[in-house]
Amino acid sequence: MSVIKDIEIMRKQGLSFTQIASRLGGSATKDSVQKLFQRGLDKGQKDLYNQKTAKRKVVKTSVKKSNESVSSNTDPYTWLLRTPAKREIVSGDKEFVGLTIGYFDIETTFSMWSRFLCGSVADGFGNVQTVSTKTHPGRNEIDDSKAVAAYAELIAKFDILVSWNGKLFDVPRINARLAYHGLPLLYPRMHIDAMYLAKGSMFNIGRKSLANAEAFFEAKNGKTMLSPRIWDKADHGDDEQFETIVEHCEADVLVLREIFGHLKAGVATVHR
Repeated sequence: MSVIKDIEIMRKQGLSFTQIASRLGGSATKDSVQKLFQRGLDKGQKDLYNQKTAKRKVVKTSVKKSNESVSSNTDPYTWLLRTPAKREIVSGDKEFVGLTIGYFDIETTFSMWSRFLCGSVADGFGNVQTVSTKTHPGRNEIDDSKAVAAYAELIAKFDILVSWNGKLFDVPRINARLAYHGLPLLYPRMHIDAMYLAKGSMFNIGRKSLANAEAFFEAKNGKTMLSPRIWDKADHGDDEQFETIVEHCEADVLVLREIFGHLKAGVATVHR
């Protein structure tokens, strides 16, 4: 009984059964010490001890399971062990997800400080949209702020812009008008100036004009040759001549689109 009392005293001191067995020495083991300790408890204390031990085991088990679930969830490679769920393959989706291309051209007044009259853009399928000072009128006849802003916003939606002399004419003229009106500038994400393809290291078709390219490739679409006087009349209130300018601009982007179909083989890289 003295050994059991010693065990009870050491347990009250907070020692574990393993530590008690070490202190007792001899043949004492953790299991033998634990059995002696349980023998010395009365029935009520023994039942209470068993209940506490059972609860402790349940808590340890739940914590272990919780840790396992956490570790498995946080393991970045666990998904490799899972069987992927079968997914239905949807075929026949006609939505275009590639890079969008806009073929654009503008018409301006004949002056040193030229103003924006109209601009057209054709998408890859040949659908044409046009913005002009008639569709987006300003405060007066010479206010092109709304029209040039609307056109810049329209063509900025395309991933790639294609022009003919657009890097030295169209984009700088658009930005000059935007800057004059204090509006955000146009920054094409990618811009291909097809004129440099026609007269470069890949092709040489003679003169750089779009009209010459049209003739060289015998394009189905055709430019309209206009007198500078038509621009003058369109800029001074002649609605009929203004519509002639718009038609000219729309024809240009369709010709450009067709010509680019012949020249695109020369595109190696696309820059701003």
